[in-house]
Amino acid sequence: MNRNRQIKKICTAGLTAALALGVGITGFSYASNLNGTVRENQTIITETAKVKAAGNKIADNHASSQNSLWKDEAVYALADPSGAISDITVADWLKNAGGNGSLSDISNLTDIVNTKGNETFTQNGSNITWETGNEDIYYQGKSSDSLPVGVTFTYKLDGKKIKPAELAGKSGSLEIQIKYANYTKEKTTINGKGAELSTPFVMATALLLPTETFANVQIDNGRILSDGDKVVAVGYGMPGMQESLDLSKEINLTIPDTVTLTADVTNFTMGSTLTYASSDLLNDFSGDDIYDVDSLKKDLEDLKDASKKLVDGSGDLTDGLKTLKDKSGEFADGVDALADGIHKFSKGIDTLKTGITEYTNGVSTLVNGTKAYVNGAGDLCNGITDYTNGADTLIAGISTLSGSLTAMPDQLKALSNGYSQVMDGINQLASKDNMTALSNGASSLSDGITAAHNGLTAIEGGVSQINSSLAQLEESFSKNQAIITGLKAALAAVNDAAAKQQLQGIITSLETLSTQQKTAISQLKASTSSDSQLGKGIHALVNTTDSKGQLKGGAEQLKGGITKFGAGAAKLQGALPQLQQGTNKFAEATKQLPSALNALTSGANKLGSNSKALRQGASKLKSSGQTLIAGGNKLTANNATLKNGVNQLSAASGQLLAGSSKLSDGTVQLTDGIGKLYDGSVTLHDGMKTFDKDGIQKLYNTVNSDLKGVLDRLDALKELGNQYTSFSGKSDSMGGAVKFIIKTDEIK
Repeated sequence: MNRNRQIKKICTAGLTAALALGVGITGFSYASNLNGTVRENQTIITETAKVKAAGNKIADNHASSQNSLWKDEAVYALADPSGAISDITVADWLKNAGGNGSLSDISNLTDIVNTKGNETFTQNGSNITWETGNEDIYYQGKSSDSLPVGVTFTYKLDGKKIKPAELAGKSGSLEIQIKYANYTKEKTTINGKGAELSTPFVMATALLLPTETFANVQIDNGRILSDGDKVVAVGYGMPGMQESLDLSKEINLTIPDTVTLTADVTNFTMGSTLTYASSDLLNDFSGDDIYDVDSLKKDLEDLKDASKKLVDGSGDLTDGLKTLKDKSGEFADGVDALADGIHKFSKGIDTLKTGITEYTNGVSTLVNGTKAYVNGAGDLCNGITDYTNGADTLIAGISTLSGSLTAMPDQLKALSNGYSQVMDGINQLASKDNMTALSNGASSLSDGITAAHNGLTAIEGGVSQINSSLAQLEESFSKNQAIITGLKAALAAVNDAAAKQQLQGIITSLETLSTQQKTAISQLKASTSSDSQLGKGIHALVNTTDSKGQLKGGAEQLKGGITKFGAGAAKLQGALPQLQQGTNKFAEATKQLPSALNALTSGANKLGSNSKALRQGASKLKSSGQTLIAGGNKLTANNATLKNGVNQLSAASGQLLAGSSKLSDGTVQLTDGIGKLYDGSVTLHDGMKTFDKDGIQKLYNTVNSDLKGVLDRLDALKELGNQYTSFSGKSDSMGGAVKFIIKTDEIK
């Protein structure tokens, strides 16, 4: 790349020189018949000065110092439109000549003329002596020598060759090929090997093309300049340079020596062309300007190592991407699993949202239920008051019953004795002699039955009172059970540990009391019910001793009619055993009453003893209900916040679900991209191996084997350029520089 830039730098310098000269030489006109007068050659003299001024911009640095003797030479050649030379005029400027007085010069020119001053000279062959008069010398002359360079112009119109003279007035697609030639050949030795080199001339051609004739102008090796009215095309080349450098194919550098210009022309006409050539453009060249060879080799070693690392790195990249490609499937599976989890999470959020709604509704229901519970607790307190009052009534009834039962054994004993007396009386009365005694006995019997009936009626009243109390106890028991059930339901809804423990203690106390109450009621019920043995016996005796009963009726009939005594006595004899049997059963039943009464009394006493605890528990239950209501209100106060939070969570879960969907889609694209990236890395690795083998390695080998030789040849060419300092000759005591300008005839 640096070599190419250096070549372009050289060409650009030539191009710039040609443009500078083109500005000053456009009006150049050569007087074909020199007559030795200054006036007839004034145009050449003028143009010599212009060329000198332009050339100074390029060649002034060749003077070893401002005071050194220097010969600046410009060679003007006239040519036909094909480039064939017809005349050569050389203009010389002897710089810093004024300080020498008399100056020796060498020149092979003829028809030499002082073009600027009146200084004189003498000539002996090629030796010339100038009397400078302390002034620089400007002179010109003619030369018949061949130029070291040449240029040829070949014309094509619409793809066919055409002679320049035939082009005038034609229109079509024009092609002009400019071919530069270098006729210098010098044999030398480079690195111990023989070589043939050409003096390094750089040539540039300027063409002034009017826009009314030329359109769509293009040039391959050069530039197109335009100001709107005219187009200036400048082409360049370095003839012989390619061969002199002997470039290998690996360097792949082409140094042009041909310029091709194309344009669309109308009514063709073209002015003169100017071609500039100079050999001093390599004067400032040094191999170090392109690159220090040792540094270049070191850099290429680094480049070679870096290239190998790139090859290895691209291989590692391929291996890593293969692993990434293999693992991308697992990643995709993980993303799918994540998406499924997010989907389930979203559904869970929906379930949570529903649950929160149910929870808040439940909290509201709990609060309402708690309020109802507190109200029920008030009712419970009232019921407990009624219950304890009923328990007191029960205890009083049991006491009354116990008093009645105390007298019952004596009454039963009297009744049993009465039965014996009745039997004796009946037996006595059964005889005629005992009728009187029977009548008296009947009266006694009637009185005994009445007494028995009164006692039995009192017993039956006590039993009824017991049964009434049992009904109240059973109703109280049912209320207790309902209260316990309600308390258990409330217990399940209470979250406060202290309140829950307190409520559980109340429930336990009520359950214990209820169990004891149930046992006492069952025992009393079994003993005093109408279906029990005691109840049946008492009822049978009451009916029997009633005023309408058989026993009482028999006594009345006995009293009413002695005549019917026989029949009645017979009936009485039949009834008395039954009565005796019933009395005996009743007596047996009454034996169980004391134990039943003891149990009933014990249960009633327990009921009474627990009444105070029950009242205190009910009071605590009522006060704890207010605590429950306050806690419930706190729960309901957070319902709105809880609902808003779960709504935001639900919305966020929707966004998360949408994001997971995009992630899944992106993962598919990612895995596809990884696959393509892997394929690309394989291509990169293969390309890096090819680049390393065919590019870096070849470049490395080329530099090692070719670049040094090319730089040595450039140095040799530079030396040749420095040595070519004059076309017409100069003395060894002066430095010099020479340039060539070839002007072609117009085509019109």
